[in-house]
Amino acid sequence: MNNVLPVAETWGPEVNVPAATNALGRYGSPEEDTAPVVLFLASKDSQFITGSSLTPVGGSIIDSAR
Repeated sequence: MNNVLPVAETWGPEVNVPAATNALGRYGSPEEDTAPVVLFLASKDSQFITGSSLTPVGGSIIDSAR
């Protein structure tokens, strides 16, 4: 079983949220950034991926090393 651990914007525009600190400088979009990952896992292209956690977070892991 695979899973997706996204960091995506799920709040409305009226919420005062601090600026994103990842390498891309923005929060992910559920439609543009997370959905393609889920579609990939549901496709035949991912048939050899098992027991993985995919983390679409805009480079925050890379950026935290700075």
